[in-house]
Amino acid sequence: MSRQMLLAACVLMVAAPVAAQETPQDAPKATASIVGLVTAADTGRPLRTAVVELLSWEVMRVPKTAKPDAQGRFEFTGLVPGRYQLTASAEGYLRLEFGQTRPPEPGRPIDLRNGEKFEKADIALRRPAAIEGRLTDEFGDPAPGILVQLSSLDFVAGRKRMVPATTSGITRLTDDRGHFRIFGVQPGDYYLTAFCGAFAAPANARERNDFGGFIPTYYPGTADISGARPVRVGFGQDVADVSFALTPGRTAGIEGRVVTREGQPVSGANVWLVISDRLGSPAFAIATILAGSDGTFTFRRVPPGSYTIQAFGKQVSAAGNLGASEFGWLPVVADGANMAGLVIPVGEGTAARGKVVFDDSGAAPPTPRDVHVQPRPIGFDSSPVGGGPSPSDTRADWTFEVRNQTGLRIVQVDTASPVWSVKQIKRGDEDITDEPINFDKGDVNDVQIILTTHNPSIAGSVVDADGKPAGRYSVIVFAADQSKCTFPSRFIKLGRPNQDGRFKVTGLPPENYLVVALPAVNGSEWQDPEFLETLRSLATPVTLSEDDAKTIDLKLARRPR
Repeated sequence: MSRQMLLAACVLMVAAPVAAQETPQDAPKATASIVGLVTAADTGRPLRTAVVELLSWEVMRVPKTAKPDAQGRFEFTGLVPGRYQLTASAEGYLRLEFGQTRPPEPGRPIDLRNGEKFEKADIALRRPAAIEGRLTDEFGDPAPGILVQLSSLDFVAGRKRMVPATTSGITRLTDDRGHFRIFGVQPGDYYLTAFCGAFAAPANARERNDFGGFIPTYYPGTADISGARPVRVGFGQDVADVSFALTPGRTAGIEGRVVTREGQPVSGANVWLVISDRLGSPAFAIATILAGSDGTFTFRRVPPGSYTIQAFGKQVSAAGNLGASEFGWLPVVADGANMAGLVIPVGEGTAARGKVVFDDSGAAPPTPRDVHVQPRPIGFDSSPVGGGPSPSDTRADWTFEVRNQTGLRIVQVDTASPVWSVKQIKRGDEDITDEPINFDKGDVNDVQIILTTHNPSIAGSVVDADGKPAGRYSVIVFAADQSKCTFPSRFIKLGRPNQDGRFKVTGLPPENYLVVALPAVNGSEWQDPEFLETLRSLATPVTLSEDDAKTIDLKLARRPR
């Protein structure tokens, strides 16, 4: 895995796509369609080289793709009713969703009705920007071979983190003049971090990087993350001369070996060095290397700090991802002195076992292959920072087993259905619906997952200050009880307007909620309890009981400062 990964994707450990289920005889006919144009926003010309992708988590898990014709026109036919997400991308342009004008603001879903032909799915792609500058050492001389990482501050996995940006040029090594250029950048506020040594070495390689003697430095030139300052980027507006000097510091090597629990060397193990999650710091950096045939590894020129070394051994299933690999971890504190002789045992994690049951709603249940149980980590020292989902199997008799579990996790379920959702999760007589389990203590058996179709929902429309329908907005629904808004929470949802300008939020447990409409939200700030607290005075209270389908009209609120 590259250090350039987006942490948000990695730590959430999303479940793998499931196979499409067979269509019942009484299912709606696949006669709907979506038609649109892909053009360049700056010139209006059609982009026939674009790729358009259609996805629906309700009715399909394998996205469909289409290529526009010479006029930029595309069409998806043979669609069943459901909620769809449409995305377009092209070389030299930003990837945008339908209805999206300013990433990372979300786009609009398309709620397709039976037999409907939606012909206004037009997407105008915008040009990206670039950030460039120059790094120097403490004497003002060029600093070559330094990795410059572009990050945004977002609320991810329970706290604010500097998440590596998802651009084609997310990181760059400085050239012989100390110059760097990061391209493909979306509009937004970004932080730049300069790394050398271990964190600038090629990913998944054993090569050394001899340019060291500097500790991670944040723009405008500070080793203290609290002094980091963002750089603002507009649409297609290159930002030049973002230059700063590196902070000198003593670095050292960390050496060790990866072994099985029986003490045998693990050849070619993936070994990661990450900033410790237990510190609660927003900083994120990862150095990745492969162990040798004898299981040995070396991280060279590691700056002082608290880290976690995570190691992955052989596969424990046929999934092929690191989440299905033997795992081990070790906390280390680097103080500028070389460390050697570290030993990291890896092995298969524990298991969660139980049964999926259904309440008395009378609705037809999903198929077992459409229900995936996947405990979600809430700490990323004793659980992998990333690597994909653990092996999970839901059987025909509705018993399930999830293997290779480590650390503190909350049991969560992906039903691949807009109808069924979790009502309660029990371990024996104990309610563990929102309670973490320590999988380091052993297997967790006798888990009962109760699914229901008695799901309340909130739908409605939003008007602006003049009483006119608001075309673009985001609706945040969150529990009035502050204790229910901690990570990860089932009681916080984000709603977006569809092609008709209306929103609908489903999958909410019965509860007292607050609902607010904002012009836009930045990234995942809508999950941040601190941000939600600033919205309380602006929100409308709504109480949802089982089977409630409430309609509410909202007025667009002004974002709190």
